[in-house]
Amino acid sequence: MKITLTVLMIFSIMLSGWTSASAQRSRNLFRSPVAKQTGTTPTGFASVSGYSDGNGAWLEWQMTAEQGNAGFFIYRIDANGKHLVSDSLINGSAMHAGNQPLYGEKYSFFDVNGTIGALYYVESVSLSGKRLASRTFVPEYTSSLKAVTGYSSSFLVNREQAKSTNAAAIDLNLPSEIVNERQSQSVGSDIDQHRFVISQPGAKIAVKRTGFYHITKAELEAGGFNTGGDPADWQLYLDGIEQAINVGPNGDFIEFFGHGINTVESDTQIYFLINGNSPGKRIGVRSAGLNRGTVISRNYNQSSVVTEKVNYINQIRNGDLDNYWGRTITSVPTTVSFTLTGIDTNQPDTNLDLKLQGFSFGSHEVRVVLNGNLLPSVKGLGQLPLGNKLTIPTSILREGSNDLELTSVGPAGDFSFFDTISLGFGRKFLAEDGTLSFFTLSNRSATISGFTDPNFRVFDVTFDHVPVAISNLTALNIDGGFGVKMPASRAHVYYAVQDSAMLSPVSIVPNKPEMLGVPSLEADLIIIAYRDFLTEAEAWADFRRNQGFKVKVVDVEEIFDEFNFGVLSADSIKSFLNFAYNNWAVQPKYVLLLGDASFDSRNYQGLGFFNLVPTKLVNTVFTETGSDETLADFDDDGLAEMAVGRIPARDG
Repeated sequence: MKITLTVLMIFSIMLSGWTSASAQRSRNLFRSPVAKQTGTTPTGFASVSGYSDGNGAWLEWQMTAEQGNAGFFIYRIDANGKHLVSDSLINGSAMHAGNQPLYGEKYSFFDVNGTIGALYYVESVSLSGKRLASRTFVPEYTSSLKAVTGYSSSFLVNREQAKSTNAAAIDLNLPSEIVNERQSQSVGSDIDQHRFVISQPGAKIAVKRTGFYHITKAELEAGGFNTGGDPADWQLYLDGIEQAINVGPNGDFIEFFGHGINTVESDTQIYFLINGNSPGKRIGVRSAGLNRGTVISRNYNQSSVVTEKVNYINQIRNGDLDNYWGRTITSVPTTVSFTLTGIDTNQPDTNLDLKLQGFSFGSHEVRVVLNGNLLPSVKGLGQLPLGNKLTIPTSILREGSNDLELTSVGPAGDFSFFDTISLGFGRKFLAEDGTLSFFTLSNRSATISGFTDPNFRVFDVTFDHVPVAISNLTALNIDGGFGVKMPASRAHVYYAVQDSAMLSPVSIVPNKPEMLGVPSLEADLIIIAYRDFLTEAEAWADFRRNQGFKVKVVDVEEIFDEFNFGVLSADSIKSFLNFAYNNWAVQPKYVLLLGDASFDSRNYQGLGFFNLVPTKLVNTVFTETGSDETLADFDDDGLAEMAVGRIPARDG
């Protein structure tokens, strides 16, 4: 009995120490401050300053107090007059604390075009629309911006330039014929086969983009894959489903059609490569055949979807959906720039779907201007989604850069966020950056073009886990580039790629074949650690073992692999703990998480990846916040079945 009490006391001390550290950290990560007083607190500036090494200007300011402060605009005054540095509001206290008063909050911004001699001031904007300006200030010279801010000027310049133009994601608007055929032959996932695959030595291949990947033998070996086996037996799996691949002579390379992923927590898909016990699936070949059709397709229908993820807003409680939004829309016009290519203006109409998110309570009205053309306003109410679906003339769109201007024209204090704009239009069969994803209609031929190199290939990816290479296609000189005529056939989805545009994976790492979903395992304490902290985790485990505890150290990626097909997620940690608690030979009572967590799991803010051991983001009465407790709340009654602690460490 004394031993049990001693163990519980030691673990309680560990947990209480973590709770204190976590509470301090949560003010940075999850912004859940507590009001210090009631009533109205006047917003005021405590200090403003800046630094520059001649390559832009780092600006920072601290507030004495804020209440209901929506955010800030920054103005630069130079020889050419006064300039609004950014037309997007820099979020203030109201965006992460609602109407609670905050004290001493610090903010910063990097002006790419800033200079040492420029004069600046910061202007706060309250939820009521009231504005307050700081004193003016001039950035000080520093020989090293990194020494002052922690970031080099080159890093900050690159980060801001990456935000300037938004790339459009592509969705093919497939005809029902293809949709129905895909649905009739969909394969889903195979958890039993997946568990077999991850129990074998092999390699995990991480990808973020959709396209064809080319990986050399040297790259596979560097990633821990044993290339000494028979290349004929190499097998690639996604979600337990074998994928058809190309394997070069003597295993010199592999090629496959890979897909990224788009979840709240991850954009990285994981493929598993193993040495199988039988020949693996290979990409087949089909002859293009003769063109017997007389009808020609001039374009195919696609939607270009532009999304911004720059503002984490925990005040919007929308369940498990993403709480990252685009720029804040205020009474100051803000412009979303994006690029479109291959627009066929012979198709007269374009379908536009604009989605915004309300923030301020009350009514919203947003003025919408696309490439100088006034469109109907978007109206809504409160913290609800709002938007418009319209049919617009395709002539409004521009080949290349396009500008969407959004302005709040509602009552004072009308704030909302940009979410997405989707534009569905007829697109020419024109390659971009050496690739083209397209479809053809039944009994219609098409001519694809725009390749800069005659060495390109066309694959039928109607069923993307078994792509088929199309042979008997002859590259032609078309409009100063290269292309090919696709003969009429049944409707298919295709992906064309020139050799120079083949993709490389984000990473290749060894697969650890240890399994966790095994009832014979036993532990009093489970330590779930980020891979860089496994040595420290084992040291702590030995300390507890010497006290009589049974301890199991688990690499968090093993949990992702076994309980979520390799993809990062907090839910996979909960699933693992639930299994261990209900099935292991010794039921675990305690969990220690070793590694930091972050609401910015996909590094939208460009500051680095810190969601090392994910926490579960949950909605409370007032806000969204992180909850490790939820990871061990298996019956969803608000109380964890296991005691959970965390050491929120980072590796840099």
